[in-house]
Amino acid sequence: SVNMKSILYIGVLFLYSIGLAQPIVYKKYAPHLETPLGVVGSGTNQIIFNWKYSGKGSFGLTTIDSLGNSINTKNYGADLDIPKNIVKNTNNELMLDGLTFRFDTNGNYRSYVVITDTFGNFKREFTFKPPTVIFNNVVNSTYLNGAYYFIGEEFDSLVKPHFLSRPYIAKTDTFGNLIWWQNKFPESMMLYGYGCISLTNNKAELLIGASNQDTVINTRSITGYFLFNVDTNGNLINRINLPLIDQDTFVSNLVTKIISKNDSTYLVLGNNNLFTLNNNFEILKNDTLVYKMAIGGYLRGVTIYKSYLDDSYIIGGVRQMMKFFNGDSIFTRTFKYEPNFGAMDDVIPTLDGGYFAVVGVNNGTMYVKMDCMGNYESPTICEPLIEPPKKVNPLIGDVLYVGNSWQIKINDPLNKLYSYKIFNCVGQLISESKISTNMSVITIENQSLSDGIYFIKIVGDNFGTTLKAIK
Repeated sequence: SVNMKSILYIGVLFLYSIGLAQPIVYKKYAPHLETPLGVVGSGTNQIIFNWKYSGKGSFGLTTIDSLGNSINTKNYGADLDIPKNIVKNTNNELMLDGLTFRFDTNGNYRSYVVITDTFGNFKREFTFKPPTVIFNNVVNSTYLNGAYYFIGEEFDSLVKPHFLSRPYIAKTDTFGNLIWWQNKFPESMMLYGYGCISLTNNKAELLIGASNQDTVINTRSITGYFLFNVDTNGNLINRINLPLIDQDTFVSNLVTKIISKNDSTYLVLGNNNLFTLNNNFEILKNDTLVYKMAIGGYLRGVTIYKSYLDDSYIIGGVRQMMKFFNGDSIFTRTFKYEPNFGAMDDVIPTLDGGYFAVVGVNNGTMYVKMDCMGNYESPTICEPLIEPPKKVNPLIGDVLYVGNSWQIKINDPLNKLYSYKIFNCVGQLISESKISTNMSVITIENQSLSDGIYFIKIVGDNFGTTLKAIK
């Protein structure tokens, strides 16, 4: 009946929304999508932003439905426009940032922005450039209280005999009329075509991420992380110092993404580091996960997003992606061995708890829909990651790491224990075993397990406890 169908449909939507339905996964190639630049979610669909070289409309938007089908393609701009970045704003708009040569008879370029709704339908376009600047382009943007804020690069021959490249920040109204322009930063500050701009928790300031060449070690110029906050009038408030882990290995360091978290803290991603800052922009944590991956040449942090399913995060790099939870790596996935691999351009979370990655290949674009563990062939049912419960029995010791095994000390061998079970980080039962009586140590071999986080549940006489273990 109609009512029964409605009930079933609502039930499926509920399971889908909390991540308990099995995600749809796939890997597809799209030769017609030239040079992917990013992707944003639009409900259960994904919209890929790409640079279309041939034909009219350099700013390309292609909508992929939940089954991986390309259902709509829109192109904006013209052949003389070069796209840079796509941003999904809080006012239900998509901002397509870049530059254009079309509006200058001298062959110079200026910032060019296309505004669409969340489905990619055109709303308006505009350019902006102050009169004293020769060239300028947009690399990132955001929206706040009826205005747009931009970060970009400008090139000026009027300040010095040679061209001077420097960053700028600007504010326009929603029709692109310039309100203010700020470029009074240290000459050593650089963007390298990247950079990020984000709202602060109090929505009264902006955080700007860039790079700064202000250190020289053994005659080598070291570019450090450059993070600073400005007010909504463009006034510089403070530079926030972010330390480098390894100046000998990584001489180029750039802030690439800033996330404002619900607990009034910030995640600041650099291409080699991940920092957690408090509301006063003081460093609470300097995560080494990105650094450890970067040492192997696999992950250079470019973008970071929070999962829709839980408090885990996904980091996308040039070659690889990594999911982490509470400071631990859950999985890594690389596409560098795919035929004609170019670079992974973006990866975002999806509503079913999985991920959608866009990879540039030599003959077009590869896009991949994965489950919560990065699988795109045999998906698992995604359940939220949770903290293990606190120990409720002092008779059980902590997990010790001995060779290829976990060892758990039993502080009172006379206490009656029955069994233990091992679960992976998404709640799947991996193995279980009975516990012999009068054991003083439980030894669990883990050589056959994949690297990751596991939970060991021990059941005894009128009690149970769960321990966290890492392989």
